[in-house]
Amino acid sequence: MPVSRVHKFIAQHNLIPDDSTVILGLSGGPDSVFLFHALLPLHKAGKLTLIAAHFDHGWRAESPKDAQFCRELAQAHGIEFVPGHAQDFKPARKSNGSKEELGRLLRRSFFDQQVTTRPGALIALAHHADDQHETFFIRLLRGSGITGLTGMKPRMGSYVRPLLEVSKQEILIYLEHHAIPYVIDATNESPLFLRNRIRHTLLPALAQCDTRFERTMRNTMRKLNEADEFINFMCEQTAQKAIISTEGKWLLDTAYITGVHPVLQHRLILKWLCAYGVPFTPTDAFFAEIHKFLFASERTAHAIHHEWRIVKHNQCAYIELTQAHTR
Repeated sequence: MPVSRVHKFIAQHNLIPDDSTVILGLSGGPDSVFLFHALLPLHKAGKLTLIAAHFDHGWRAESPKDAQFCRELAQAHGIEFVPGHAQDFKPARKSNGSKEELGRLLRRSFFDQQVTTRPGALIALAHHADDQHETFFIRLLRGSGITGLTGMKPRMGSYVRPLLEVSKQEILIYLEHHAIPYVIDATNESPLFLRNRIRHTLLPALAQCDTRFERTMRNTMRKLNEADEFINFMCEQTAQKAIISTEGKWLLDTAYITGVHPVLQHRLILKWLCAYGVPFTPTDAFFAEIHKFLFASERTAHAIHHEWRIVKHNQCAYIELTQAHTR
């Protein structure tokens, strides 16, 4: 029974503490409709407060009908409904140029606003096991490192994903068995999107090559998660010696990290940048530029953003706002 497995997954990962407010991203498609019905019993039992939030990109002629479907589904079960439209939001950061990425950033802005207006609320997203596999290959094709290949986590900040161990087929069978209606987004079939090409071409081909594909994929991603957790543990241990907090600055001991493994160097620099809250896109070129400055340049300052620069002094480095943004 997939619903009981979802409840078990929630408990196992402590995704939704009792009395939480859970804002479900309800698109009207089969995945989010299934998650709606999986969370509904917990709402009725008083373990959580469920809110349905629908974001309309306004890109399809059918989108008003989808929004109305979601509204009626929520109202039929006495669930608060919160609509949002792309024209009222701006992406939190610059898109990479793809329509798919822009859509994701706009949805993120909408959901983040809901958390702001309801402090402590959780955003429940309906990503399932098949989405996890698609994400792995998208990131593989884009040259992601180990962390990226570990896939989506059950919880990241305010975002929870209770369906990561439920397959798409299980979702569709459940909805059909219980005669639960949902809407179909035709863009999910379009080969214009990389995720769709992977979904409809690559994954079926891999499953046809070896019937053990899904099981071995899960095992591979589990092992990658274990390796990533170990690297993070080693990074935390090394950071105690390599990153020194003093007078509101985090000093990176460049002399010390010269001798650590390149993988740890990369993680330490990433941790250091995050400590300052510097906005950046973690590309290979970006980290190569920083590495070159820290270890192979005689210069004492290097701009990494229009507002931020790295400064080297006495075998240490720190980050500061540029003079134009300190006035």
